[in-house]
Amino acid sequence: MNPVFSVFLLGLFIITSPALSQNDWQQTNMPHHLSIYAMASDNSGNVYAGGYGQGLFRSSDHGTSWDSAGMTGYWVRSMAVSSSDNIFLAGIGNAYGSGVFRSTDHGTNWKNIYKSNLVNCVHVAGDNSIWIGLQYSHEHNGIFRSTDNGESWDSVFSDTKNFNCIATLSGGKIFSGSYGRVYRSLDNGKTWSYSEKGLANAKITAIAVNKAGQVFVATAGYGIFRSDDKGTTWKEVGESSGPDYSCLLVDKDQNIYTGTQGYWVYKSTDNGDNWTLTNSGLTNKYVLSLTMDKDGYLYAGTDTSGVFRSTNKVISGISDIQSSSNQPKLYQNYPNPFAHNTTISYYVSRKTQVSLVVYNLTGKKVRELINESQDKGRHSILFNADNLPDGIYYYTLSMGKTEQSRKMIRKH
Repeated sequence: MNPVFSVFLLGLFIITSPALSQNDWQQTNMPHHLSIYAMASDNSGNVYAGGYGQGLFRSSDHGTSWDSAGMTGYWVRSMAVSSSDNIFLAGIGNAYGSGVFRSTDHGTNWKNIYKSNLVNCVHVAGDNSIWIGLQYSHEHNGIFRSTDNGESWDSVFSDTKNFNCIATLSGGKIFSGSYGRVYRSLDNGKTWSYSEKGLANAKITAIAVNKAGQVFVATAGYGIFRSDDKGTTWKEVGESSGPDYSCLLVDKDQNIYTGTQGYWVYKSTDNGDNWTLTNSGLTNKYVLSLTMDKDGYLYAGTDTSGVFRSTNKVISGISDIQSSSNQPKLYQNYPNPFAHNTTISYYVSRKTQVSLVVYNLTGKKVRELINESQDKGRHSILFNADNLPDGIYYYTLSMGKTEQSRKMIRKH
């Protein structure tokens, strides 16, 4: 099949891309003096914000109003939510103890499920396993995992390092940031190695992954780095000095946001190659945490100014005209146009042989990206075009007797 002609027959999707623009931040009604070190959101529409010594707050109306969600008097350092809306919180508190706490009722009640005042971060993986990274001490150190909702914990990695942040990819790939190194396990915590090739010798403050498998780390004052090979090597992206980066967030459209201590919020739409300052209406430069709710609003937790929210939704709306989840779908690559890398996503309606091929404008095959049996569900792959000239390309998805194609543009 000539992909040049098929693209005109397959305009199946309407994509709108609202983006942060001028005056798009507004301060929410949370008490404005609070410092918000951790934020999270759940599938029920709640947004949670954890303060320094003031416990946890919850909003169910996009930040219009907030109420207490417990943990009064605690410093909430890190927070994560499971697919069943259980909240896991790392906090340092008073006589009631410190450690990891769990709520199964949206913050009404809490249970201390791991006791320690040295928990730096908590992360929930896609399989709902819970991972925590510790500040080093002789008594407690390393990375721990729970596979039973926090009722019991296994030590999966011990090292004399401080583990500041954790992120996971499907297939048992675990990444944790320390000082100038990213520790990784590609077998669900059985074995570990570390990489520092290309990284700055600085504290890693945040870590995030996208659907294409790229890993991003933020550092204190030495820039943001990206790995395209699951943590083996690193490339600096964005500014190399100045901001202390405090947090990273990847949204459903694979845009990346980073908060800084003194330089507001930056956004990248091209996998970190370029960044745009987003600060209009954000009156506090010191952003400590970020989250996005299920409706696509972005929230920024600040130092001593509470929580700000984007005035508009910042993720794309994708409308499928066929309105059928039983049909295979090929989505528009993002970003498009692109300079180096772009992500191609598609939906497999049943387990079948899948082929994804890139053609140039003359119909010549330039890259076979996929040729294998894949399970039902949404899939994504990163396409790197560094060895290809600028121009128009087509990518064709084949599943059985079904073929779909779309156009993409490489432009430096």
